[in-house]
Amino acid sequence: MRKGVAIGYIIALVLGVAVIALIGIWLVTSGGKLGKSSTEVECKKAISIYCIKLVSGLTSSLTSSDQTKCSNVDITVPANVAVCKSEGYVS
Repeated sequence: MRKGVAIGYIIALVLGVAVIALIGIWLVTSGGKLGKSSTEVECKKAISIYCIKLVSGLTSSLTSSDQTKCSNVDITVPANVAVCKSEGYVS
């Protein structure tokens, strides 16, 4: 009877390690990003950099990946410096 108990513990241990490994793989592949809020933060950061360049007099545009991030969270890119200032991206 002891062998049956030991086999049960081994199976439970293997299943536990497999579940922990799957959760770890999922976290690594998602890049630590947990949903829409992190994409929103990344979009706002990209827009802030864009607005800073506009204020400095540099011609600037968002990269295609930044545009994709912003379209996923429905944030519109400011058209000019006045809009950047009114929305609080720059002072």
